[in-house]
Amino acid sequence: AVFATAALLAAAATRGAFDRTAAVLLTVVVSSVLVRQSWTLADNRALGSSLRRTVEDLEHQATHDSLTGLSNRGGLHAQGDRAGGDSASTGDTGAVCFVDIDHLKVINDTLGHRAGDELIRETAVRLAELFGDAVTRFGGDEFVVTVVLSDASGDALAGQIVSRLSEPLEIDGHRVHPSCSVGIVVVDTVVASEELLRRADVALYQAKALGRNCAALYRPELDTGLMADLDLGPELRRAIDRDEFTLVYQPIVDLQTRRTAKVEALLRWQHPDRGLLAPDLFLE
Repeated sequence: AVFATAALLAAAATRGAFDRTAAVLLTVVVSSVLVRQSWTLADNRALGSSLRRTVEDLEHQATHDSLTGLSNRGGLHAQGDRAGGDSASTGDTGAVCFVDIDHLKVINDTLGHRAGDELIRETAVRLAELFGDAVTRFGGDEFVVTVVLSDASGDALAGQIVSRLSEPLEIDGHRVHPSCSVGIVVVDTVVASEELLRRADVALYQAKALGRNCAALYRPELDTGLMADLDLGPELRRAIDRDEFTLVYQPIVDLQTRRTAKVEALLRWQHPDRGLLAPDLFLE
C-alpha cells in the first residue's frame, strides 16, 4: 500500500496536479514511515536492554556464588593482591582469614543437605555483616575474608569471627550450635595472593589440629612441620620393609576389682632419626 501510494504521488507530481488529496496521501505515507521507524527503534532499544541484562547476569553468575550470593573464588586473587598492596602503601596491616565450618558433614548426615545449605547461607550472612564485600565463598564449607586491619590485631579479628559464627541458630525446628575454625595470616609487606592463601590454609590446618572452634595465626615454623609430614610419606613405605613398626601394650584396669580387664595394643614407629613416633604423627 505504501509503494502504491508513493507511485500515485509521483504521477501527480509529474502532471503538476499535486492537489490537496495528494498532500494528504503524502502526510499519511510520511507518518506511516515515521511510526514504523519509531517501532523499530523501540524494539532495538528493548533488545539492547535485554542483551545488556543478560550479559550482566552472566557476569554476576561467573563471579558470584549461587547459594550465598557472595563473590566466588574467581576474584579472590585480586582481593588478596589489593589487601597486600594496600597494607604496604598505607603502612596498615593486611590480613587474610581462611574460615571453615566445623562438622558440616554431621549436619548434612543428620538433618539433611538442605539444613547444611542453610548453615552455609547463615554463615555467609554473618560474615557479610562483619566484613561486607571482603568475604568470598571459597567453596564447600570454606570462606575467605580479606581485609586491611587498622587498630585491631589478627588475634582479635579471628576471635571476632569465631565468636560470631558460634552463635546458635534454628534450622528446620532444630537448635544448632555451629562452630568454625579460622586460619589467619597477617602481612605488612607485598606478598602474592596465592602465597597469602597458602599461609592462611596452613594456619587453618593448625586450628583444626588444635581441636577446632578456634583460630590459629600463621607462623613460619608451621611450614616446617607441614614439610616434615610430607617427608614422612616415602619413609612410611620404607619403614614397612625395614620392620620399623612395633606394638606396645597398655593394660585397662577394672577399678572395682583392680584387675586387668583387657589390654590395648598401640602402634609405634621406631624412626631411625626421629625416635619413637606415636600414630598421630604419621597417620591421618
